Amino acid sequence: MGLRVEDRLDGQTNYSIWKERMQSIFEEAEVRDMMVHTTQNPVVVPTDATQLVEYNKKNNKGKRLILDGIKNHCIPNVRGKAMPMRCGQHCPISTRVPMRTGRWS
Repeated sequence: MGLRVEDRLDGQTNYSIWKERMQSIFEEAEVRDMMVHTTQNPVVVPTDATQLVEYNKKNNKGKRLILDGIKNHCIPNVRGKAMPMRCGQHCPISTRVPMRTGRWS
């Protein structure tokens, strides 16, 4: 599971193809429900301790998949962002990694 180096997000030029590949990887890793959502289908952070443990595991897995799917020069652009799949201001995406704090740590 993962992307070849040449398939990683490099900015706006390969964004559309990268997005499709990442959604497929999220499905395979069983984290798509957390990673791909819209305002009509928001991710809800559980309050139950047992469910929160599972939520955090899936969230961390998704975060790692995103970091593995972007080239190194894009990492500073997602660090500390509520929407880490944005690499530069011209690469919006409807998916995000929802951390409990709303930020990447």
